[in-house]
Amino acid sequence: MIECQTTYISPKKMNIDLLSPKSFKGGHPHDQYDWLREHDPVFWHEEPEGPGFWAVTTHKDVYDIGRNAAAFSSEPTIMIQDPDPKQANFSGDAKMMLMMDPPEHTTYRKLISREFTQGPAKHYTARIAELATRILDAVLEKPNAISSLRSPVKCHVSSLPI
Repeated sequence: MIECQTTYISPKKMNIDLLSPKSFKGGHPHDQYDWLREHDPVFWHEEPEGPGFWAVTTHKDVYDIGRNAAAFSSEPTIMIQDPDPKQANFSGDAKMMLMMDPPEHTTYRKLISREFTQGPAKHYTARIAELATRILDAVLEKPNAISSLRSPVKCHVSSLPI
């Protein structure tokens, strides 16, 4: 009989700080996300002067959690910091659909979901193609502009002017 000896090598520690603006200075901290996915995919992140939060970094875990509102609630919020009602320009309830659980989320989703089905969505095709061309042309001219790719398309699809 051959005996095998396994040596466990601890993964290199990484300073995970998803709250620090320094982590996002050059865009999203993909090195931290990659490390978390490989070594600690459901990571408890301490939050100074706050309750802390779970950083869930794999698609499967995010998918599973998103479909189990009974165990993983988005209420009262999924935001790190809620808006202060005393803050200037605060206009009432700041709760987004993303921060709602069923059945409240389902009610709001029904109100807008038709706009994202194949029929109505095809009317966005030309405008999205135009935006994509404009954005990619800008990236070719200035490669560090890539971090701003999502906003113009998201704003147009949600009927916000850009």
